[in-house]
Amino acid sequence: MKKGDVLLFIGGNCLIDIVIRFWTHSEYTHAALAINESEFVEAWWDGVRRNNIEGYTSIIVFEPITPLSILQQTEIVLYALEKIGQRFNYFQLLGFIIQKIP
Repeated sequence: MKKGDVLLFIGGNCLIDIVIRFWTHSEYTHAALAINESEFVEAWWDGVRRNNIEGYTSIIVFEPITPLSILQQTEIVLYALEKIGQRFNYFQLLGFIIQKIP
């Protein structure tokens, strides 16, 4: 895992994970941005937070086909860190769900 990699989390059995799998027809239930070899930034119930990879087992790491430059990695990390503490946009999630209703 390198700075700027996208992490996709698989599974989970809480209600939101079940709803996400139902609406997206995907095994992935969560995404995050790697900020170094062991930490990532993710949106969580109480806002965007910094977290440690330790203990997570069902993660797919997506690295770009063309490696990111040091500048690109730095910009991604700074962007992610700047979002820490911001609240989750539940209205956007609701809008996504409404769009998926046939």
